[in-house]
Amino acid sequence: MSTKAPAEGVPTRVIDDTLKDTEFGEMILHHKALVVGVFTAAVVIAVGYGLFTHFAQKKIADRAAKIYSYKSAYLDHFKKKDPKEAAAAKKEGESEAPKVTVTAEQIMANVAPLISEYSGDQTIIPVVLETYLALKDNGHQAKGLELLKKIAGGLKSNQVTNFYVISALAAALEDSGDYKTAIEHIEGLTKTGKVLFEEKLYLDLGRLYGLVGNKDKARESLEYLVKNHPTSEMTKLAKLYLTQWK
Repeated sequence: MSTKAPAEGVPTRVIDDTLKDTEFGEMILHHKALVVGVFTAAVVIAVGYGLFTHFAQKKIADRAAKIYSYKSAYLDHFKKKDPKEAAAAKKEGESEAPKVTVTAEQIMANVAPLISEYSGDQTIIPVVLETYLALKDNGHQAKGLELLKKIAGGLKSNQVTNFYVISALAAALEDSGDYKTAIEHIEGLTKTGKVLFEEKLYLDLGRLYGLVGNKDKARESLEYLVKNHPTSEMTKLAKLYLTQWK
């Protein structure tokens, strides 16, 4: 009966004997399957993390490209140019770019897919707020309000971005005459733990409660501001409002 010739290279028996020379080696010898499994898992995790990082970076790049495309093709042409900046550019001899007519309807149609795709993503908020201001400056307050309502519905728990979006929404609601809903949103911001720009929130509450005829709540809000922020510039305004409801 013939025996199979050993494979070229170091025989398995020699490897096993070498592993027995140390405690760690002996542990590997007795738990080869476990060691190989752990090593394999480590490789899979490393490769998986690399792929995740690659696709995460690609996703960020794709999002940035879409935002830039929207801004350069639509928003930048829709925004009103600052008269001082335009005059300064003309004085320096800069060539004026050809005028491109962009309508509010085009703005809404092209920003909507961004909001839909990246709803809840904090990085989309700056361009949405910029779009809102452009719509407002061009006399399209209703469309600006519609835009803010869309983005506010998908906000995540980032206190800073939430503050700016909800504050803008409350201001837009006030402009539209919906004081009650504006009050509800500002009241919500005062109940978020550490309140940002508390002085402004309570000044706005005092004004808005005054506009709806609730003088008691108006006084309460303004007196809170005067008591808790005595050195604030907002407090000077609050005192002026309080003289109206004595």
